[in-house]
Amino acid sequence: PRAVLVTADAAGLAVEPQVRGDASRPLGAARLEATPGELLDAGGDDLTEAWFSAQALLAADALGVCEASLEMGVAYAKERHAFGRPIGSYQAVKHQLVEVLRHTERARNLCYYAGYAAEHARGELPLAASCARLAAEDGADLATRTCIAVHGGIGATWEHAAPYYWRRAQLSR
Repeated sequence: PRAVLVTADAAGLAVEPQVRGDASRPLGAARLEATPGELLDAGGDDLTEAWFSAQALLAADALGVCEASLEMGVAYAKERHAFGRPIGSYQAVKHQLVEVLRHTERARNLCYYAGYAAEHARGELPLAASCARLAAEDGADLATRTCIAVHGGIGATWEHAAPYYWRRAQLSR
């Protein structure tokens, strides 16, 4: 594989915005026609390392979705009352949120491991980044779905933040 550096204002470069359903991450498709660029002196190992570094960063992003969804779900479970008690005091809700916490902590530890590997143990980066991304994306999926469920009807509307986190988690996979 080869990498080519192309400046954003290069002649022959056209970027078409892509609608993917996550306004927090604008994306575009680049079309190159006789566009000047600089071939980077990056061998396969450098590109592989860059790929796994990117996977570690995407894992950290998914971890943020886990944390935000968990925080939102716990706050609502403390605030919302049913039958005179906070819904978070009911075992069914409590167990769901604890399961999200377990997945979030697993993802956090693997993200820390990926960060450590990126700085101090480059040979471990492929495994560390892959594990972190898998755990964080699975955690984000569970956390966002649970957050929506805990919120009930309001959690499924676009007036609430929960569906936006869910969409981000799905589009990151």
